[in-house]
Amino acid sequence: MAVNVRVLIPAKIAENVQTGCFNWIGFKSRDGYGIVNRNQKLLKAHRLAYCEANGVPLESIKGLCVRHKCDNPACVNPSHLEIGTNADNTRDRHERQRDARGSKNGNSRLTESDVVQIRNEYRPKSRQTGTRALSRKYKVSPSLIDQIVRRTIWLHV
Repeated sequence: MAVNVRVLIPAKIAENVQTGCFNWIGFKSRDGYGIVNRNQKLLKAHRLAYCEANGVPLESIKGLCVRHKCDNPACVNPSHLEIGTNADNTRDRHERQRDARGSKNGNSRLTESDVVQIRNEYRPKSRQTGTRALSRKYKVSPSLIDQIVRRTIWLHV
């Protein structure tokens, strides 16, 4: 049964003909998810769209994630949404390479090019290009340099 989200959620929705996404153009959270005010409660628009399209109450999906098959947080198209666990959502993010790896991680002090340079410069037990020298040069810990050159982190580089 096709459900018209524009009727179910009385707000601003713009359809992207190329992707099929129904993009929420009303109020959004910092991470791009549409926000709806229902009965003095702020709800994520995609969760509401999923529930209304599938005839289930919001309470029945408490503790579950409404995942975007399209990877577009603003999308409220019910055919782009599916229910799952947090583990499912994390696996999706990893498989689609959307996790905050490397320099996309807000805590990272290094870039991908820094990591390549570190691996090229590194010489074991060298005073000029050993672990300690590179840690001083790049202003990171010696253990981080060690993990980089042993390839236990920054695996995508």
